[in-house]
Amino acid sequence: EIGHMVESKVKTFKLALLQLIAVSDKAKNIASAKKMVTEAANKGAQVIVLPEMWCTPFTKEHMLKNAEPIKFKDFDKDPLCESTQTLSNLAKET
Repeated sequence: EIGHMVESKVKTFKLALLQLIAVSDKAKNIASAKKMVTEAANKGAQVIVLPEMWCTPFTKEHMLKNAEPIKFKDFDKDPLCESTQTLSNLAKET
């Protein structure tokens, strides 16, 4: 015998994989993501995944223009942390 079987109980969950095309307007990207995340949550998604470049196009110019500070504390008080604030609020609301 090579090994033994381990009995496990598999839990299921609903996963939403969202796809959007980021445009040069960061506010529009955030609004689009917010709408899509809310819709997915309303349809029962328990885990929602956005693309890694969801709030800005994948260009050096846009990434520098739309960069946000990385903060683990007090990001909710920093107006530059728009995307982090949006995702945090969505996690609380949905």
